[in-house]
Amino acid sequence: MSDIINLWMVLVDIHQCRSQTLIQEFKSEKEIKTLLGSIFIDLSNKRSLLPDAPHRLYDLPQNYQVILNLLMHATYKLNYTYTNLKLSPYAKLLKDTFSTYGGIEVDYIGSNITKKLNDAISIIQDLQDSSRAKNVVEILKKIPQYDLYFKRR
Repeated sequence: MSDIINLWMVLVDIHQCRSQTLIQEFKSEKEIKTLLGSIFIDLSNKRSLLPDAPHRLYDLPQNYQVILNLLMHATYKLNYTYTNLKLSPYAKLLKDTFSTYGGIEVDYIGSNITKKLNDAISIIQDLQDSSRAKNVVEILKKIPQYDLYFKRR
């Protein structure tokens, strides 16, 4: 669970990306934990790392889709060993949690979640001064699909 939390923490710094114009929507780590607590249940141990937060719809600009796709897909990959869930519940979480997916079918989200992977990785790598982004790269390297991407570069 700590890898998933650290992965999503990059949303605090995402507005610093020089190649994209992303508005700072999340200003603190507490906000990220609240977001995660509203969509996930921490089954990793008895003392939860996430608060029990009510689900809500986050109104985010359209250009957040690329990074949200990366974060949710990586979350899916990190969880798969423990949950054996298919990708569609994760795609549904995106649709139910972020306004940017409002008019998109869940099946379409799931089948296109890695379509702009290069763009998402570029955003993360553009955050050179962010320790959170450096953590994301290290976490992504634990996932075979992403590790291969970093070995090619």
